[in-house]
Amino acid sequence: MDCLLHPAKCRVLIRLAERGQATAGELAEVCPHISRATLYRYLNRMLEDSVLTVAEERRVRGVTERVYTLSPDLQKSGKRLLRERGSQGLFLLYAQFSYRLLQEFSRYAKREDADLVRDGAGFTVCPVQATPEELAEFGRKVGELLLPLMENPPGGERRAHTIATIVTPPQES
Repeated sequence: MDCLLHPAKCRVLIRLAERGQATAGELAEVCPHISRATLYRYLNRMLEDSVLTVAEERRVRGVTERVYTLSPDLQKSGKRLLRERGSQGLFLLYAQFSYRLLQEFSRYAKREDADLVRDGAGFTVCPVQATPEELAEFGRKVGELLLPLMENPPGGERRAHTIATIVTPPQES
């Protein structure tokens, strides 16, 4: 599952997530910085890691062409995925969460008028020391702050945003 840590593999996943499904040739067109041989290695590795699946195989000029899609595991319900796959399922849920954020920022970064300050967009990392109880209280307070925003009706100057919260597992001492 090193694909999330590897920038080129991550770009392949983002492009695939944007398209829904694609052949290696189609991915090569939208990822021209990756050689075909390297792209095929990446795709094979992601198949082995169950990040991708082959949605279809078709004959094109005497060669079998594969159509790739994100693994259905990334689209299963959270509880079922955790039950069936354990800690690997947890990682797949996190991968799905990350893909969505990457897709949103990818679309945003392509806009000519992108302005983080004007648009109220951004991200930060804030290391903290906390007990499980303190983290639960933090989550409750964040929920209280988000609720009024979630209830806002669209219109006027309001635009849709995604606010994502990640609390990492505790680091080993």
